[in-house]
Amino acid sequence: MSKSRSRSRLAVLTATVVFGSVAIGLVILPTRAVQAVSDLLAGWSFDAVTTTNSGQTPVISAGSATADSGVLSAGSSFTGFHTTSTTTWSNPVGNGSAKSVSSNNWSVGDYYQFSFSTSGYSAISITWDQTGSSTGPRDFKVQYSTNGSGFTDATGTNSTYALTAQTWSSSGSPQSASRRTLDLSAVTALQNQPTIYIRLVDNSVTSIGGGTVASTGTGRVDNFTVSGTATSSTPTPTPTPTPTPTPTPTPTPTPTPAPPNDVVISQVYGGGGNTGATLKNDYIELINHSSAPVNLSGWSVQAFVSSSWQITPLTNFTLQPGQYYLVQESQGAGGTDNLPTPDAIGSIAIPRDVATVALVNNTTALTGNCPNAGAAGIVDLVGYGSSCFEGSGAAPTLSNTTAALRRNNGCFDTNDNAADFQSGAPNPRNSSSPTHDCTGLTAYGSANPSTVVQGNSTSLTVFVAPAQNPTSTGITVTADLSLIGGSSTQSFGGSGTLFTFNASVPANNPPGMESLPVTVADGQGRTANTSILLSVLPIIPDHITISQVYGGGGNTNAPLNTDYVELYNPTPNPIMITGWSLQYASATGTSWSNKQPLGGVIAPGNYYLVALASGTNGSPLPVTPNISGEINMSATTGKIALVSNSQTLTGDCPLGDPNIVDFVGYGTGATCHEGSANTPAPSNTTAIFRKNNGGTDTDQNGADFLAGAPNPRRTEPVIELGPWVAGTDPTTDDNTIPYDASITVNFSEPVDVDPGWYNINCVNSGSHNSATFAHTSDFKTYAITPNTSFQFGEQCTVTIFKTTVHDQDLDDSGPDTDTLFADYTWSFTVVGAGQPAPYPPSVHLTMGNPSNAVADINQPLNYLMMKPTYALSYNRDKGTPNWVSWHLDNTWYGTLARVDTFRPDPAVPSDWYRVQAFDFSGTGFDRGHMTPNADRDNQNRIPINQETYLMSNMVPQSPDNNQGPWAALEGDLRTIADAGNELYIVSGPYGVGGVGSVNGNTVNTVANGHVTVPASTWKVALVIPKADGDDVSRVTCSSRTIAVLMPNTQGIRSNPWQTYLTTVDAIEQLTGYDFFSNLPPAVQACVEAGTNGVNPPGTSNQSTNTVEDMGVTVTLQALRPNGNT
Repeated sequence: MSKSRSRSRLAVLTATVVFGSVAIGLVILPTRAVQAVSDLLAGWSFDAVTTTNSGQTPVISAGSATADSGVLSAGSSFTGFHTTSTTTWSNPVGNGSAKSVSSNNWSVGDYYQFSFSTSGYSAISITWDQTGSSTGPRDFKVQYSTNGSGFTDATGTNSTYALTAQTWSSSGSPQSASRRTLDLSAVTALQNQPTIYIRLVDNSVTSIGGGTVASTGTGRVDNFTVSGTATSSTPTPTPTPTPTPTPTPTPTPTPTPAPPNDVVISQVYGGGGNTGATLKNDYIELINHSSAPVNLSGWSVQAFVSSSWQITPLTNFTLQPGQYYLVQESQGAGGTDNLPTPDAIGSIAIPRDVATVALVNNTTALTGNCPNAGAAGIVDLVGYGSSCFEGSGAAPTLSNTTAALRRNNGCFDTNDNAADFQSGAPNPRNSSSPTHDCTGLTAYGSANPSTVVQGNSTSLTVFVAPAQNPTSTGITVTADLSLIGGSSTQSFGGSGTLFTFNASVPANNPPGMESLPVTVADGQGRTANTSILLSVLPIIPDHITISQVYGGGGNTNAPLNTDYVELYNPTPNPIMITGWSLQYASATGTSWSNKQPLGGVIAPGNYYLVALASGTNGSPLPVTPNISGEINMSATTGKIALVSNSQTLTGDCPLGDPNIVDFVGYGTGATCHEGSANTPAPSNTTAIFRKNNGGTDTDQNGADFLAGAPNPRRTEPVIELGPWVAGTDPTTDDNTIPYDASITVNFSEPVDVDPGWYNINCVNSGSHNSATFAHTSDFKTYAITPNTSFQFGEQCTVTIFKTTVHDQDLDDSGPDTDTLFADYTWSFTVVGAGQPAPYPPSVHLTMGNPSNAVADINQPLNYLMMKPTYALSYNRDKGTPNWVSWHLDNTWYGTLARVDTFRPDPAVPSDWYRVQAFDFSGTGFDRGHMTPNADRDNQNRIPINQETYLMSNMVPQSPDNNQGPWAALEGDLRTIADAGNELYIVSGPYGVGGVGSVNGNTVNTVANGHVTVPASTWKVALVIPKADGDDVSRVTCSSRTIAVLMPNTQGIRSNPWQTYLTTVDAIEQLTGYDFFSNLPPAVQACVEAGTNGVNPPGTSNQSTNTVEDMGVTVTLQALRPNGNT
């Protein structure tokens, strides 16, 4: 679609004056004042960087250390240095982007270094994202240099800084707490320099977690940008007559595309506040990618939603060149992060799957689902999932975690939505964000298909956004195709904005991922560089493939009663798959907990059959499977991964995980697949087959598979296998493990263990083999609970010994058929200490100890446990707390994402039964927190939050109790705290016998009688205004108390918690506990008699004396609820 816009242009006057046989061409340009604006000089997103060594200095693939954006990116570079020769450099996910740069083995003086030009610019400032692990370096300083040898410490805000252990993700909005900006405009030595150097230098031995930096501790950097202001506008030279020789035939010029619009839509996001979203709001982002300011007064953004155009007017704002403008739209119920301060606010609920969004130079509602641009005043238009779009196709659809992003930071505009936009993590920018110069020549390349088998061909395409001032003419595109057997100066055909070349890859071309360099040039002497990524695959796959998938087993009309996955070895070598796993997720799911452990060896050319869940319809599998499991796959759509270990995948599309051997997204709706499309959809009566009997793998699910009648094959002999470790918690290299963690080991089959079957050793605290362990009823899962806790930030290693683990079957005739095939060893890192609790542990009993519990093992039914997070009275015989007491105000909670760390409490004496995380599994009861996780989710206190997952804080709660009114009350108590109050809360179980979700029967105990199921749960809370000083003295008869007693049963999920209101007195009479006993008796009496803040008068603890048998008048002073007498 063409665009129209109203704007003023500088006049360009041309003339030709002829003197004899010589013609003189004149171009007369008017002059104008140019307002100084900040330009992006150089920026590193690291999305193309690859580090390849483990030495002091990273080795980075050619060109990828150069800044990937900015007007002065040429000649820029990134490097680093560590004094330790064994430093490991890597590329983990970035802060809302694909990659960052990370390294370990930090010492004081080690650094990251960026070099770049500031020629023609002053007012330099830098912005960057930085984080690290809990054992990585915390304290850094910024240094600068103009020669690369003598460095000066910078001054000002963020010239020295302390890192926090922010968790980065390639999806969702960036962690704002990781971002820092340093204004260097006062340092004149950095202005107008051909090269300057900036270092981020490790400044102390203190780790982020508060300990000492460990060799395994990592530091990570991303999104480093340099901004500056041009020192002056370039004056227009006096026109100089240019002699023109005798005219010669002029070649036909390359067609010149129309100049881009001044302002374009740079981002669209519609997942705000939805499930899985980090941001609370939808938004539309604009950028001025011209060289002149544009006033937005009277303009609007509009979206076609539910058959009509909805409007958000823009403000009277002059948008400078390269400046962003953020329009906040509707807010959902979820999300944790606010947008940056918006420049305009609307209420449009932007759809995620299909919509058209327009930037309009008026506020008149558009008409029709695809209005005429010229008549409607449309300045820019973006369509996704719809039939109305610019150019050849629509932009990518949106999701809760992805936005449609205009390429090159919003600058790339060829009037083709399909070419100009890509899907990525939302990254909203407003008018205060760093600007981005859009006037240069830019391009990007792609291959279709992006993976090609040796001996086949692919179409290479380069999309070009012409430069401005003046507009590019005579554009040429040249690529170096020598890596795939082609010319090193291959010209591409095309014109304007689209250039292509069809490349054939020789059959003997080495396989691997190739980056093909591309140079774009225009007739004005400007150039731009990009690359085309192409994966060359071997003719015969070099790995085990998923050769067949069938998920309709046992369904209606199914020919077979069992789901299955078939594997094939196309290689010339036998491959051991012991310790591997199949992992399944639903079409749109993010959980990969459906895992099937694998074992054995697959010989060359053999098929290996894995039987999965069964149903009632159809015949049994015609061949005996190599292994059987229980994954229940969808018949029509889903995602299945073959993984070279047992670590659980994460996210809805984990294709970047290096442990994935093969991946299949099948049927309509699967949100992840290899290549550009899912496989054809199977059904109850059809399976999907990898072509060439399992031997075709071009990493294109859509092209590699076809559907047909299920035909399970197995040529690999069925043999007896010994047990193996099928999973652990913590997993390998986990780095946020609780300091009082248990070690859980999942085996592939039921096993028995010998004494001394494990070894746990930590760098600082040494051996932790003094422990208790328990197992599930099927003997497949064992949990080890050390009696002493780990130290914060230390690394620990666990070994399970080969000869001490035995399977329970009797077929042990072959080697390694009874025990593990080898010792199993892995390591993890304990979480850093984080910030301390805002108050000492004694705060939780400020108002009293309800049962006078004591920390004495001779009092097993009333055993006091004091923690930074809460205090509790534990009952050994019931396996639950009698009560849990905690203090609550808004300093205790924050925005930490929930991460379940359910585990036994090692503070329970070792000769008592320690309730296990798996003890409630399959019972129909939730592991019900007494102190809620969300009451302790301050992002700077991870260990505090993790303490809420100890099983000593749990009781078996019916799901409708726990997830219904109980959860609602928890949320409302935090709302009360948000209003400037603090609360003292006590909760616990009462009685015996609850009804869970399994069969509707009353259950008295779970965990083989170790844990009592209560008949009800209760909670009492005392509310006072938040203040310093003696909280007891601030409680009055008007203070609000809240008390509830909820039945531990199903069917109450939708009931308001107020349904179960009672008094504190009533809970005391029920339980025998004395709550708030540290209050003055009279005050205690009136608040405990109140219902949700309505307190009656009271006369408690007043008395008088009389002489026996003599009449007397007795007067008692009633305490009024307002505290007066």
